[in-house]
Order: sequence, then C-alpha cells, then structure tokens
Amino acid sequence: MLSARNLTLVLFASLATNLFLLGIWIGDWTRAHGAPTPIAAEPVPAARPATPAAEAPLRGPVQRLLAHVPPELREGVEKRLAARRGEIQRANQQLRAARERLATIAVADPLDRGQLDQGYAELRERTMAVQKAIHLAISEAIGELPVATRRAIIADLNGGARR
Repeated sequence: MLSARNLTLVLFASLATNLFLLGIWIGDWTRAHGAPTPIAAEPVPAARPATPAAEAPLRGPVQRLLAHVPPELREGVEKRLAARRGEIQRANQQLRAARERLATIAVADPLDRGQLDQGYAELRERTMAVQKAIHLAISEAIGELPVATRRAIIADLNGGARR
C-alpha cells in the first residue's frame, strides 16, 4: 500500500506525463491539419530585423533583456549572445530529439518502464543542457553592463517567469 505522500507523487507524475503526451499529440495534430503559426506575443522592434525561426524560443527573453540595455551598449551585448547561439540551438535540437524518443517509448505496447524512466532521465539532462547554454549566454552578455542595467534585466527575467 502506498503512503499518501507516495500516492500524491505517483499521481502528479502521471498527470505530468499525460499533459506531456497530450501536448505532443496536439502538436502533431496541428502540424497535420495545417494550423496557422501563432504570432509572437512580443512584437519585434521596427529598427531590428525579425528573429529567424530557429531562434524563436529565445525571441521573447532576448528582446526583454535588450530592452533594458542602453543603445550604445546593445551591439556588444548582441554579439556576446550571438556567440552562444549555435550552442543553444544544438541543445534545443537534442532536447527535441529526447522528447521524440520519450514519446515513442511512452506509447509502445507493452510499456517498458525501464526505458521510460531512462527516457525521462535523458529529458531532464537535455533540459538542463538548454538551461545551462542560455544561462551562460546571459551571464556573458550582461557581464560588462552597469549594475543598474543588470538589476533591471534580472528583475524582468525573474518577473517574466511568473507571468
């Protein structure tokens, strides 16, 4: 018999798995039915070219970060961010591949629990690799900015996570 705490953890893990698989299914369905791509929530400033689709996961946070950077320092920050772009893209590609492998394992019949657990472990590892690449890019980009600017960037990024 499972304790109340363990039962809660198992039910939470089950819910997370179901939501993950539902997201994959909805994504596949929308791709198959030609659903339009949603417009970015934050418009691209008129003076800057649009961000390529490969960089879309970072578009919002980068624009929010750059909004706090004085114009005379912006080019240097952009160059430091761009230096890590390839690393971030590779990490994102590896994360997508891990998600696809996990989805294949999760829908297999019979379900191999060992492979599923290993797939989740890989997914956690790949997620952390993406976070690490993004964090390194941000820390290098803001390293030479004035304290007030860094304070505003961090406050916005931390507040943005709760939106």
